[in-house]
Amino acid sequence: MQHLNNSIQDMQATTMSSYLSDTCDNHSKPVQMMMLNGQKVCPRCFCQSLDTALQQEKQRDYEQYKASEKRMVFYRESMIADQTIRDASFDTYVCECAETAENFQKARQAAADYRKGEVFTLFLAGKPGTGKSHLAYSIAKEVNEDGDKRTLFITIDQLLQRIKSTFSKDAKETEHSIIQSLIEADFLVLDDLGAELGDLNGDNKATNFINRVLFSVLEGRQGKPLIITTNLTGDKIRQAYDDRSVSRMFRGFRHIKFKTAKDKRMIEIPF
Repeated sequence: MQHLNNSIQDMQATTMSSYLSDTCDNHSKPVQMMMLNGQKVCPRCFCQSLDTALQQEKQRDYEQYKASEKRMVFYRESMIADQTIRDASFDTYVCECAETAENFQKARQAAADYRKGEVFTLFLAGKPGTGKSHLAYSIAKEVNEDGDKRTLFITIDQLLQRIKSTFSKDAKETEHSIIQSLIEADFLVLDDLGAELGDLNGDNKATNFINRVLFSVLEGRQGKPLIITTNLTGDKIRQAYDDRSVSRMFRGFRHIKFKTAKDKRMIEIPF
């Protein structure tokens, strides 16, 4: 912006004696040329170029503002149960064994592919406490920093509780509006699929309510990138959820599996 102001000041400081006998014929009527900073210019063309440059600068400022607004959605509208996950990033992920090191690289590659515009569902599956949510949040954070995608990280149990709160007559949100916000997101993480079922070692099945919500989100997001973290195996997912939801979860998917990694959150209890 400063260089535009300087050009305008130079123009204003130019005296009538700077005008030349030459004319510019790019207009409906010839315009007398002038000397400006040692260069022969058409004052009308010069003003038009300044106006164009000013409009382009305003457009860049607007695009930067919109990108900043999209980035803030991630931090403002995500539904996260474990608030410590907000500090997660690739830089803070600790590789404690060969498997976590390999999965870390797979997650970095997935982030790079998402940022290039590739569309797929990524499952991070395996035992609790192995860093699945950490890696999923890290991927989402990198995608979000590009500023061109509205990104959300949603803990499924938090989502279901939020929707249930709309059943009150005094609720300001609706089930539809919450689900629609997830559908409209450019990039979505659904964290901890299966935790809403209770005992992971049992044969619990999703209720009609859970299936309805999941199907609505998955159906609406066909053709959009998605990450799902879960402690369930593929077989457990098929047993727990209805066929319509399962078929959409596994359409065009990749997976990162934690099989041997230890629970990072487990501490030795001295009694």
